[in-house]
Amino acid sequence: MRRKIVMVVEAMLGGIRQHVCDIVESLNQQNYEIYVIYSDLRADDVFKKNKEQLMEHAKFIRCSSMQRSLGVKDFTAYKEMVKILENIRPDIVHCHSSKAGIIGRLAAKKCKVSCIIYTPNAYAFQNPDISLIKKYIYIYAEKILSGYATSLTINVSKGEMRLAQDYKLDKPEKFKLIYNGIRQVELKGKNQVRKTLGLDEEAFYVGVTARCAIQKDPFTFLRIAEKVVRRSSDIEFIYIGDGVLFKEMNEWIMKRGLEQKIHMLGFRTDAAVIVETFDIYLSTALYEGLPYSMIEAMRAGVPIIATDTVGNNELVFEGINGKLFPVKEVDRAVDMIFEQYETNAITSENVKETFRKEFSINSMIDKLNEIYRGEVLENI
Repeated sequence: MRRKIVMVVEAMLGGIRQHVCDIVESLNQQNYEIYVIYSDLRADDVFKKNKEQLMEHAKFIRCSSMQRSLGVKDFTAYKEMVKILENIRPDIVHCHSSKAGIIGRLAAKKCKVSCIIYTPNAYAFQNPDISLIKKYIYIYAEKILSGYATSLTINVSKGEMRLAQDYKLDKPEKFKLIYNGIRQVELKGKNQVRKTLGLDEEAFYVGVTARCAIQKDPFTFLRIAEKVVRRSSDIEFIYIGDGVLFKEMNEWIMKRGLEQKIHMLGFRTDAAVIVETFDIYLSTALYEGLPYSMIEAMRAGVPIIATDTVGNNELVFEGINGKLFPVKEVDRAVDMIFEQYETNAITSENVKETFRKEFSINSMIDKLNEIYRGEVLENI
């Protein structure tokens, strides 16, 4: 008899969307009956484009009252989700990220679901810009929810798991590490992608795929870009992504007359292919879970220069597939870019080999199957 699994996700965009959709498409439907409860308020174009295909693998149930910000609608979302779960009567509820993790776990507990799984994809208290009071409110909330309404938490990085244990969110055996993994894809070739985008085939490109949001620290990316392009006319920068800071970033670029050197491409459904055009992938994120965009860059053989922060520092193996620099250290990142530009010390083949060994989708799905079959929970 097939086990019923319900995935709960508020933000069907970016890395979280990819993570959930990869799981849905990869699980064996002979073993599982899969449902996805989601909000369409933050669904990106990739999800909208592929939704019909995804519906061949799972039943999608919209819960638009589930929103990112805290508010009175949270109680509406909770009641709506309880009703949905009562109708499905799932064996497993798997909640992804903070908001879905709160509402989904409480609703699953109310419905007496026997297995409630939570994947934070970076805890809210990891954000270095929140106040100390907010940080400890988030930590306290995570402790309560873990003890009251969680069978197992899946951390996507060792750093994230270490934080959970440092703050004693629950007993150590209730946390399991599973790295994000992605599929191999057929790439078009760097020159072909550049031609399609109208980019200079001879230029050296440094790029990133990231939301234009505080977490990704995009203005540090721009400050690095400005310093580099002032020193070398052969290097240009590409930013793929949109978000609340997109307009302000464009204004910053225009004010400095850098629009010919820093290309803001906005959101792209083909970002996983475009990343192949980069010669360096530059992440300036303040914190991460385990970023899919960086794994996509590795798959394409792009050397990585990234902030030395949770998530990033488990994807980057110093001197093999990339290098790490301290958060907001613009000059250090600039030096690393020029070192790679001048020496090509980190080769594309070494980067691809790291991806093949560590971050394929098969490993991720095998470990999830062990959990869904109950083999891991038996020991807790």
